[in-house]
Amino acid sequence: MNLTYTSITRLLSRYGSIVMLAVLVVLMSFTSKEFLTVHNLTNVVRQVSIFAIIGTGMTFVIITAGIDLSVGSLLALTSCVSMTVSTQPPGWTTWGSFQVGHWCPCRRSQRVVIAVSRSLPFIATLAGLTVYRGLSLVVTGGLPIIKLEGSFRFIGSGMIWGIPCR
Repeated sequence: MNLTYTSITRLLSRYGSIVMLAVLVVLMSFTSKEFLTVHNLTNVVRQVSIFAIIGTGMTFVIITAGIDLSVGSLLALTSCVSMTVSTQPPGWTTWGSFQVGHWCPCRRSQRVVIAVSRSLPFIATLAGLTVYRGLSLVVTGGLPIIKLEGSFRFIGSGMIWGIPCR
């Protein structure tokens, strides 16, 4: 196979991120003996899992030529609402708290704003990012939520069949 500058450029533009990931893994494995251990790889997968889930949903948004800048803030708001509801009397169940966070009206408000005002999705979701982040601070009073019930603690630190849940 005759590799020319154009073919190399085409290969790198198509597979550049995979090549860079492989280069980084090789470099890190030479610089640190702990990098390729099971403990470290499990830790990396655990920390990246939430971004993988959000990224999967965002892929569909981007494929349809849309954009949503507020997903992280919306995740924070719905999590704060769920946790706050679970710690308030009369003591909601974990499933009930999840439902309250899931059906939070903020999830649909941006679609309504974009459709009614015919504003650009970039502007509407940028505003939503700020509003949702502020609302999450209002819901929690700017303080961490520490009185979690057992089910929420399990989701945050438990293991199912040896696979970490968090």
